[in-house]
Amino acid sequence: MAKKAKKKMRLGRVVISMAYVVDLDNDDMVQEAKDCLYEDVMNAVKYEEIGTYMDVMEDKKAKPGDIPEFLVHKEDEERFVTLKWRHSIGGMAAENAE
Repeated sequence: MAKKAKKKMRLGRVVISMAYVVDLDNDDMVQEAKDCLYEDVMNAVKYEEIGTYMDVMEDKKAKPGDIPEFLVHKEDEERFVTLKWRHSIGGMAAENAE
């Protein structure tokens, strides 16, 4: 029986997207935008709307070592360690071990 090819790990980020465009040379505008962003985040949490600001995006520049330890579960650990090791030796592409 032929061995099933292992799938390459795609890396990405889970983010909360809220932003204002500001004039970086205008300190008052920057501060007001920061204050408004804080209020937006607090209201999104208070009214249980934070999920509407969450997004998942692929990140081709991310490395397996960027994954926080608390997100790596036992069943993923061997794959994660192999990917981290392979990436660390000479900048190899993050692929599954053969």
